[in-house]
Amino acid sequence: MKERIIALLGTGISPAVTASAVGCSEAYVSQLMSQPEIAERVSALRFESLQAANTHDKKLDKLEDKIVDRLEESLPMMMRPAELLRAAAVINGMKRRGSSAPETVHIQNQIINLQIPQHAAVRFQLSASKEIVEVDGRSLVTMPASQLLLEAKQHATNKLPGETLDLAEDKQAA
Repeated sequence: MKERIIALLGTGISPAVTASAVGCSEAYVSQLMSQPEIAERVSALRFESLQAANTHDKKLDKLEDKIVDRLEESLPMMMRPAELLRAAAVINGMKRRGSSAPETVHIQNQIINLQIPQHAAVRFQLSASKEIVEVDGRSLVTMPASQLLLEAKQHATNKLPGETLDLAEDKQAA
């Protein structure tokens, strides 16, 4: 399943569509992408896809240039310009893939404006791009799975002997 997810993401398909196609949650796809080696593989596949699209675009551009040159050569004779004009229109109308390739597609996120009372807003820390990154001293940055395991182990070693690690209990206390 992991390889299929990497392949789909590498072609520029969104994480939501990828998750649906493979039959997993979008959160699982996000967790995979948070792993540096997976993100690097997806990035490499996207680069290859963009390179292939650009190569295709260059071929179309060359073909279009040849047709324009032929049209220019035949203007003085004006015997069959309609065929050349039709060919130029068809080639010109072909979709250029590089401009809509995965690396240049921008995902539009929905922005929701919240009106927060002043006494509550003091507890939020905003980033330079006005995103909330910390609440009451607790970071909201996504933690890689490997870091989560280290944090859980460290939390377990800080417990007194006989106490158990209960994440549900910790959440209620927070």
